[in-house]
Amino acid sequence: MAFKPDQELQAAIKSGWKPSDLRWERLQEKGNMRLEEDRFVSAALNFLIARILAGMFFQSTDLRFLTSQSNITFTLNRLGYRKMACRSYRKLVNRWKELGSFDHMDLEIKPRGRSSLFHVRMEALHWDQYRQNVTSRLQKFTEETGQCLDCFAREQEIPHRLFSRWKGEKYPIFDDTRKILGACLLIAGGR
Repeated sequence: MAFKPDQELQAAIKSGWKPSDLRWERLQEKGNMRLEEDRFVSAALNFLIARILAGMFFQSTDLRFLTSQSNITFTLNRLGYRKMACRSYRKLVNRWKELGSFDHMDLEIKPRGRSSLFHVRMEALHWDQYRQNVTSRLQKFTEETGQCLDCFAREQEIPHRLFSRWKGEKYPIFDDTRKILGACLLIAGGR
């Protein structure tokens, strides 16, 4: 599958992302959009290609790798392999708990574009606190996603929105914040 370079991809690469980072995100977005359109086969194909990319380019300790596993598990469940899917979700819940905790110093968090010099100065003066606040917020997202995975394993209604939140939470900046949000909110099966 050939990908055409575009402005967003060029911006991502200039920011330090690999092409596979953005391609994975786009495939997961497209898969979730196809689910919303009730086009399951197209969704499953996008999830499968994203899983292959994750296997080739991401560490198994990357939350996006687990998101890819989850979306394949969702596909298996929709195809009628419920017991296998529940077992897979249970494994994912445990793995998500292991990997869903991180330190703000380990994350690449880039400054946001600010509308005034005052806000730019405030961000610079309180950068460490800002990083901690962003990390706490990301931690909350990972906890909520873990709860949703647990509900999938038990075949229960999930307590949090996933893909519908992604549309409003997606950062325009290419850093670890966007990668973690993508891992948390691009999981199929949510509302």
